[in-house]
Amino acid sequence: TKNLLGATTLLADELDTIENIDYASIDDLMQKISAQFNIDPKDLHNSFIKKYKLTPDKYAVKLKNDRENRPKSI
Repeated sequence: TKNLLGATTLLADELDTIENIDYASIDDLMQKISAQFNIDPKDLHNSFIKKYKLTPDKYAVKLKNDRENRPKSI
């Protein structure tokens, strides 16, 4: 559904800026987004995996590693 797709994209965007990449922080974020879009958190989780081929926590770690490994601009 449209709500689920919007929530999935928002979760990906928010994971790019999350401070703490731990279960509690990611779960809180998913709970908030699920409530905002009136969807089940499990549906959000499954939609995220379907779209990004990673769990939200692995996706957040990948984003962080990608940022840290980017060449520094001069």
